[in-house]
Amino acid sequence: MDDDYETEENVLLFETTYASLIARIAAGFFGQLLFYPVETIVHRLHVQGVRAIIDNTDTGVGVLPINSSGYYTDFWSCFKSIEENEGSSALYKGIGCVLLKFSLLYGGMLLAHGVAKKFVIDNKSIPVPVTSTTNWKNEPTTTMTNESGQW
Repeated sequence: MDDDYETEENVLLFETTYASLIARIAAGFFGQLLFYPVETIVHRLHVQGVRAIIDNTDTGVGVLPINSSGYYTDFWSCFKSIEENEGSSALYKGIGCVLLKFSLLYGGMLLAHGVAKKFVIDNKSIPVPVTSTTNWKNEPTTTMTNESGQW
């Protein structure tokens, strides 16, 4: 195969892989951003009635008791209670951890993609031309020991 064809094929492969990777990152990020409030409500429904303490994600210092004096009857009652008591921004408490996860995970993937692209495409091996030292114009040399033709 031609080296130019292989290089063009590698470039096309990396360009489509990069576009696919960016599309996956965007879809995952916006999916998490869209459904994070639902996760918050579901988690609150799961921990109601449990005596526990959780880490304080607002300041990062200390722990907070889970106040389970008022029980949620369903998804919408939990949603309304959060909206009334804490405001709509409470639905996104802890989103910073998700953003950190995305930045580290997908940043590492993009870095690895860039390194692989640089390694595969930019450092392609250049074939070394083979040179022959044989001079075909001269007569071949022999090592015959006598005139009878024995070696």
